[in-house]
Amino acid sequence: MFEQITLPSKTLLGCGCAQFNKDGDKLVTASTDNTAKVWDVASGECLATLAGHTAFLYTANFTNAGDKIVTASFDGTVKIWDVETGTCLSTLQGHTKYVVSAQFNGAGDKVVTASDDKTAKIWDVETGICLSTLQGHTKYVVSAQFNRVGDKVVTASYDRTAKIWDVETGTCLSTLQGHTDMVNSAQFNGAGDKVVTGSDDRTAKIWDVETGTCLATLQGHTGFVNSAQFNGAGDKVVTSTDKTARIWDIRALCEVSHFLSKDATLQHAFILHAVYEVMITRMLAKKQGAKNVETLTFDFAKCPHLEKYYEGFPESIQRKLAPYITKQPE
Repeated sequence: MFEQITLPSKTLLGCGCAQFNKDGDKLVTASTDNTAKVWDVASGECLATLAGHTAFLYTANFTNAGDKIVTASFDGTVKIWDVETGTCLSTLQGHTKYVVSAQFNGAGDKVVTASDDKTAKIWDVETGICLSTLQGHTKYVVSAQFNRVGDKVVTASYDRTAKIWDVETGTCLSTLQGHTDMVNSAQFNGAGDKVVTGSDDRTAKIWDVETGTCLATLQGHTGFVNSAQFNGAGDKVVTSTDKTARIWDIRALCEVSHFLSKDATLQHAFILHAVYEVMITRMLAKKQGAKNVETLTFDFAKCPHLEKYYEGFPESIQRKLAPYITKQPE
């Protein structure tokens, strides 16, 4: 059973962001009234008002420990706040245009920010000093996120790319190119070996962090993909547009893509193409009212020499293909 708690509307003018702390007992909201507010989730009581910015706030986020909050504002600054007292601990100044994203690393000792000035910056939380400026994008940088370990950052930009950066040196490790329109979001999975991006080209893409190659393209949305995120296990992705959200199981997609890039032959590719045709034929037949569409398969009796290549697929991929094929009797 769900319980709804409504926070006072007069104090949430133009609320554009709301984030829980890790324990889930507090909530921070960022508003167009130039403030952020900290709320008690159980009672709905406002615990603190974080006032000091001179333009509306785009985002606000807690540290993992829940003791600090970072806010990003259209006044071009970022502020770090003490949750307990509501006081501003430091103001991070250096961006020359709107700041649209600010996130702590896992340890809470660094912040990464993204700005319309085409850069991202990494900051030391204790001193407020800018440790490095990540330059290379040619249009607005709209998102910047640490991986879980905190040694890499991924940025998303309206220049149609995402970039992966080394936190220690500030150097660009790879540029993820493949989207045909603005990239709105980019996020690591928990293991840090994959990135998911969402784009105005109506797709999301899964990328290999080490090689920078695209492992899978998630197609189906009819509008801009504003957000794409992994679940905790990293085996599913949720994507959203202004009207729908979709959940994708990416395990099979990534396994097939990895196999094709490393070990596949033309024969393997032919089998996958044949299975894809069977899947489409089944779908169309089902729409037309056909029954027993499961009997439609790719029969290896027609191409017996290919069966040995099917056996060369990893077992996980064979299990996915099995419903769509008929093997020769032994």
